[in-house]
Amino acid sequence: IQPNMLVVRTEQPITREMRNKIASFCDVEPEAVIESLDVKTIYSIPLNVQKQNMDQIVLDHFDVQAPKADMSEWIDLEHHVQNLSRTIKIALVGKYVALQDAYISVTEALKHAGYTDDADIDLKKISAEDVTPENVE
Repeated sequence: IQPNMLVVRTEQPITREMRNKIASFCDVEPEAVIESLDVKTIYSIPLNVQKQNMDQIVLDHFDVQAPKADMSEWIDLEHHVQNLSRTIKIALVGKYVALQDAYISVTEALKHAGYTDDADIDLKKISAEDVTPENVE
């Protein structure tokens, strides 16, 4: 398999030298090495990769003509999500809370509900085994 583009997950920005080295070893153009930094919210990712022309690289590869994407609504959403005005604390009691993805749909639904109410959700996961009549208020 010969890639045309690489998306590099990283905690730190990659330098031009690192980008060139990765491109050289993987036989892709340096511009086709896309940095995917860790971000606070997933809504930042499309904006970050667009800044690196990922959308245009894909369009060019498939010889597709398209107007430049209008990301203004996405920018507004990302700004809103990163600047919520309040926090709501919620406890999620379940049997499998130790498993990271066991309640992912519930977790994401709560986050999105919070966004519509300008609230960050502070979710505390509690094992159902730890709940007793003595420790419930």
